[in-house]
Formats: sequence, structure tokens, C-alpha cells
Amino acid sequence: MYLLGMLLLAYVIPIDNYGVILSTVIYFFLFILVVLVPLYYFSTKRLAKNRDLDMVIEFDEQEITIRHEKTQRVETKGWDWVRRIELTPRELLLVVHFRGRYLIAFPKDKLNESEMQFFLDKMDSRKDIP
Repeated sequence: MYLLGMLLLAYVIPIDNYGVILSTVIYFFLFILVVLVPLYYFSTKRLAKNRDLDMVIEFDEQEITIRHEKTQRVETKGWDWVRRIELTPRELLLVVHFRGRYLIAFPKDKLNESEMQFFLDKMDSRKDIP
């Protein structure tokens, strides 16, 4: 839809010396950079700010317990629920089996040494699992 709009714009107002097709591509990428990327960024920031996390997640050697505060529901997941554990320069990420790509992120500076070691041991024990 956007590409068709940019094609019509390039037909009516082509960029000098580039023609309609190249003008369409230029307009399309400018539209993405100027409109869609900022819109996506700010809407994601707003959604993250307004979204209230209503769960407490507890980890132990055998399972992961998720307690939903609003609904008073308790879920128990095995460690097979975690697809992989990733270590970035600033965070420790758990990528879990959920709708799409769902991450549980822990800032490294908020984890104490024993918590960090717990997740590193889990990460090492999961190296064999695809």
C-alpha cells in the first residue's frame, strides 16, 4: 500500500534525473525512515511504559514458577520452556517458548553473584540442547 502511494507520488513529482522507478524507491525508503521507524519506536516505548507486568517469576533447579498477581493464577514451567539463554554485554536474556519471541531480561548489574552463576550454570547445561 505504501509502495503504491510512493509510486503515485513519484509519478506526479519525480526526482530530477532519476525517473519514476528510482524516485519511487527513494521516496519509499525516506517514508520508512522519516515516518514508520519513529512511529514504531515511540509506539513501542509507549506500550512498554503503559504495560503493567503483573507476575512474579521464581526460578529453581527443576522448574520456573510464574505467579500472576491480578488473577491469582500460578503456572509451573519446566526448563524446557526456555529456548535459550543469551548473555549480552549489559543483560542476561531468557528466550522462552511463547507467542513470537518473548524475552525475560535481567540487567547484569541487578543480579548478585549467586544469581548470575545460577543462570550461567543453566546456560552451560543447555549447550547440548538445540
